[in-house]
Amino acid sequence: MNKQEAMKKLTDAKHIFRYCWSNDYARDGFEEGINFALETVNKLDEPEKPVLTKEEAKWIKKLKARYISREDQLYIIARMRIRNF
Repeated sequence: MNKQEAMKKLTDAKHIFRYCWSNDYARDGFEEGINFALETVNKLDEPEKPVLTKEEAKWIKKLKARYISREDQLYIIARMRIRNF
């Protein structure tokens, strides 16, 4: 779920459940909680995709061509990582 989807779900919930509360205290508390959640989600940064060097991208492309299953690919990556320590 990305930031926009979370904001939309929270605003939808705010509009849907606004009239479900029998007393003003519960309604005010609910709206205050939703507003706080909206502010918090709005402050979040969108994750950036990792950037690979050309050498890394080339190595991964060869790895995918040689090893079809993800388990085999992860095994090779883990073995390379252990060897480099």
